Amino acid sequence: MKERVETLMRSVPGRFTSGLHSERVAARLGLWLGVSFTVAFVTGLFSHFMQHPPAGCPGRPGRSGSTGSRRACT
Repeated sequence: MKERVETLMRSVPGRFTSGLHSERVAARLGLWLGVSFTVAFVTGLFSHFMQHPPAGCPGRPGRSGSTGSRRACT
C-alpha cells in the first residue's frame, strides 16, 4: 500500500503540465470571478432598493398625466 501511495505522489507533478493549470491563470480567474460576483450582488441590491425603497425616503414621482395620490416609500 505504501509503495502505491509513493508511486502516485511521484506522478502527480507530471499530470498538470498544461499552461491552463498555472498559478497565474488561477489567480486571474479568481479575480474575475470575484469581480463578477460583486457586480451581480451590487446590481441586485440596487434593483431591490429601486423596487422597495427604505422607509422615510421621498415618494416616487408620479406618471405624467396621473391624478392618483403619491404613496411615500411603501
